[in-house]
Amino acid sequence: MKILWTRSALAAVGCLALILSGCTQDPAIAKQRHLEKATAYYAKSQYNEAIVELKNVLQIDPKFPPAVHLIGRAYAAKAWHLDAARELRRAVELQPDNMDAHLDLGRVYARMDAWGDVLQEAEKVAGKDPANPSAMYLRAAALNAKGQRREALDHLIEIVRRDRKWNDDGARKQLVQLFEAWGPTDEATVEGRRRLSSILFA
Repeated sequence: MKILWTRSALAAVGCLALILSGCTQDPAIAKQRHLEKATAYYAKSQYNEAIVELKNVLQIDPKFPPAVHLIGRAYAAKAWHLDAARELRRAVELQPDNMDAHLDLGRVYARMDAWGDVLQEAEKVAGKDPANPSAMYLRAAALNAKGQRREALDHLIEIVRRDRKWNDDGARKQLVQLFEAWGPTDEATVEGRRRLSSILFA
């Protein structure tokens, strides 16, 4: 009787192993597991490990949008700007309405000083969400780089007016840096300080 029970138990274990083996070989399940691991690694700033897992995903499904987007972000975090731009371009091609991917691509272009491309990505987001502060911030950076100080000023002031604490007071801090770069007597600096003060001390 004991021998029969042992054989039955072994058979059950064998069946379970076959079931689990079948699950792990299921491409949809496998890519989801790799993506979950990659997301956890990315959250802990373990970008190399995240990239390995994401490459595993993309071997299974080269056009899986979440993996394409995240690997672009991981490359950007490592300052691999060309790789990041390539993958983020693929991300927005796969999902044109993914505004976060457009913003991430714009940020990478900013690090590459590709200001025309920055402006293009920011305007795509602004076309869907005119009040998006990240899009306004990127537009301000691009316009300032192109010498359009007043236009850059308008966007940053608008961010502060809408939400002073956005991005850890990022817009106000950027304005202060621009005032220093432009010089105290520059017309944009004088106007900007006046407008900023009117908001902060209203």
